[in-house]
Amino acid sequence: MGFQFARTAFGLLVLLRIGQVPFTQEDATNAIVAIRVTDISGAAVEGAEVGFAEQGTANREVKRTDKTGRALAELKPGKYELIVTGLGFMPTVIHYVEATAAGHKQIEIVLAPVPGCCADPVEPLIEQEHIEPRDTEIYEPFALGNTRTQDMQGKQIEVRLIPKKKSIKAGEVLEVRVEIWNVSSKALFIKEAIYNLCAVSPLSLRLELGPPPKPQPGHGCASDCVFTAKESFVTRLLYHWTTLSPGNFYGTAVALDPDNFPQLNTPGRWRLRGTYKSIGDLSSSPCFDTAPIPDIKEQIKGLPYEAWQGTVDTNAVWVEVVRPGGSPAVRK
Repeated sequence: MGFQFARTAFGLLVLLRIGQVPFTQEDATNAIVAIRVTDISGAAVEGAEVGFAEQGTANREVKRTDKTGRALAELKPGKYELIVTGLGFMPTVIHYVEATAAGHKQIEIVLAPVPGCCADPVEPLIEQEHIEPRDTEIYEPFALGNTRTQDMQGKQIEVRLIPKKKSIKAGEVLEVRVEIWNVSSKALFIKEAIYNLCAVSPLSLRLELGPPPKPQPGHGCASDCVFTAKESFVTRLLYHWTTLSPGNFYGTAVALDPDNFPQLNTPGRWRLRGTYKSIGDLSSSPCFDTAPIPDIKEQIKGLPYEAWQGTVDTNAVWVEVVRPGGSPAVRK
């Protein structure tokens, strides 16, 4: 599994890898490129125009995204420039996308809104001073008991966010520790990857209730993995899943970059929270599978543990973003 790197028109580093893409193979020499376009909230962008321009030629290919934000293009091998535009959004350009013979690539694009465009009149921004955190704590109670929590087999896990610092300067990276605790009485399989901007991610994070963020250019990235006949059932299982014993936690450190979270460029107090989801299907994989295992369902039945499935919210964390050279406000 290899990696390629490219830069967008705005200087953002883009990770391009091969991804799982369903297709009809009319020409085995062509490349299949799947695009998914979302806005900065993670919602699908329907009707976005996705254009491929082959470098050094006049070849052009234009697709439009469907209601799920997806578009599929079959391209001749070559080097392309990718341009994505949408009504009310700033255009995003990736200057280098390589289409290889019989290759399969998946690219995620996030479009940023045009400044001052398309504000939602139904849900106006909540004024920050109307929702105040407690002076002595920055954590709210874990959200496992609220109405949005759907732990399919009772309270089995808790997902906790712990910021390295309560206050950062505008434009800095926010570092957050993520812990997934098994609060049940039995071991569980959980996803090995906790948070990934360039692939299907169990954890989604969001910043809420601050001032209007400064406009930012869009960004794009893609992820890949390919399974061949060399990868056994165990190898594939351990690639995507890990076991979590009762009373233990599995964690990682997540860096929230202002390029992906433009709120971190805007001074104010922001509430960070997230949602962790899993369908619990040990046979599913985002990898392009060239050699499916015929009896994978039977092999899964022989495993000693089940996979956790459901949806839970994390705790909420208040983070203050101050102007460069400034200091956190003193709360009385």
